[in-house]
Amino acid sequence: MLRRAARLGPGRSGPDHPVSKESSCDASQPCSAPSPPRPPWPSPPPDAASAATGTLFIAPNQTIENPSGCYNAQIFPLILRNETNEYALVYDGSNCTGQVIAVVPPGGSTTQEFGQSVYIA
Repeated sequence: MLRRAARLGPGRSGPDHPVSKESSCDASQPCSAPSPPRPPWPSPPPDAASAATGTLFIAPNQTIENPSGCYNAQIFPLILRNETNEYALVYDGSNCTGQVIAVVPPGGSTTQEFGQSVYIA
């Protein structure tokens, strides 16, 4: 592995070059780029198999015990209080589509002018 990097010549091996001392490739397998970092919150799966424990409050009158999945807001702005053990994701589209515009940790709350739906695992 070090010999391959050395053959590239000065200035050609380093963390930005695919064949470097830091890479995980060798003569028996091709080099691969490292995986991108994962966000600290879950991505919404198509079918949630388990529910969060606790209560999710979406103003004005949605109170969901042990929530799981996607919930659409009834009014705007979206006002959310997350009293569960999971992160809640606020989306700018209905049915948990579009961009995640806020991540609400357990015990947190938020008001989002453009929030339309909330996902929780």
